[in-house]
Amino acid sequence: FPSHDSILFRVWDKNLKIMANVNTIKFNGDNVYPQVFYRYIDPQTGRAIDESSTFGPPGNGGNVIKLMQYTGVKDCEGNKIYEGDIIECVDAVEGEEGWYEEWREKFPEWVKFVVKWTSEETDTDFGEGYNGLLFPLYSDSMVLKIIGNIYDNPELVEVTH
Repeated sequence: FPSHDSILFRVWDKNLKIMANVNTIKFNGDNVYPQVFYRYIDPQTGRAIDESSTFGPPGNGGNVIKLMQYTGVKDCEGNKIYEGDIIECVDAVEGEEGWYEEWREKFPEWVKFVVKWTSEETDTDFGEGYNGLLFPLYSDSMVLKIIGNIYDNPELVEVTH
């Protein structure tokens, strides 16, 4: 299992249509709901832009962002896997190749998953694949690669369901 040395978040800003790294979540302040402070790179100017938004229910300005937590797992290229990422099982670890080749050939739609927490009771990350099947993200037999996320690449979500 991965080490959870730090708790990291990213945010999807629905108005700006950008994914950004969260710098701070402020729970004590003038607002009833937490303030989320985040930074993104403006694609037109290349400059870093700081933003903030309230995280809470719609109607209170809280429906502008979607907060996503880092799972503590990295993909085969060293990229951090967050909730909302779409991952693909691209290979099996050494000694596990037999099942992988048969599985990929028979069920090609089952090799892509959307990362999500299943419940607070299990405290486990899962990838949700074809027909809602769940697969543990902490698998020691699959090699995973991020191929997109549900906001930037919604067309890939259709592939997983």
